[in-house]
Amino acid sequence: LSYRPAIAAKSDGGYIVAWESKGGPDWDVYVRHLDSAGTPLGEATLAHATTQLDQGNASVAVGPGAYFIVCVDTTTNSGATATGVSCQRMTSSELEPIGPEILPAPQGSAQAHTALTYLPDGSWVVAWDSEEIDGDGSAIQLQRYSAFGVGVGQRIVANRSWQGHQSHPVLISTGGAQMGLIV
Repeated sequence: LSYRPAIAAKSDGGYIVAWESKGGPDWDVYVRHLDSAGTPLGEATLAHATTQLDQGNASVAVGPGAYFIVCVDTTTNSGATATGVSCQRMTSSELEPIGPEILPAPQGSAQAHTALTYLPDGSWVVAWDSEEIDGDGSAIQLQRYSAFGVGVGQRIVANRSWQGHQSHPVLISTGGAQMGLIV
């Protein structure tokens, strides 16, 4: 059983696809490289070998060179409530995780629904829902990371003026050093 796919185009015409699959007691996220015709290149690879429990709601972004980022929600044993977000930098040529998993979610009681984008300098931005941050439901947080996964600047709460819940962010790279956020 596979579901909730995420896809990102590569500059060579190929794609990186991530999806959820239940291959035992827990849900996991896998990634696979496809060529421009949609033919799989190599085997599917587990995206987060060290993340425990269920994983789902994958998002993926392809960066410069052979790198891409995949982020997932990490959930409870029952899979009912998202408790955190984990991101992993990988190489698309070997589909192996490189560097540490990045956990951009120490604030708030639950984080979920990531959105990713790369910037032209190789850095990347992740946005996610985070409960109990702004005192009025869920809010969107953002964090920029260097090409090697080091946090750049401070974590940002995207909105402090709208009331109620904000969730399911979308990030758009403008091709320059800026990006757009849609909530």
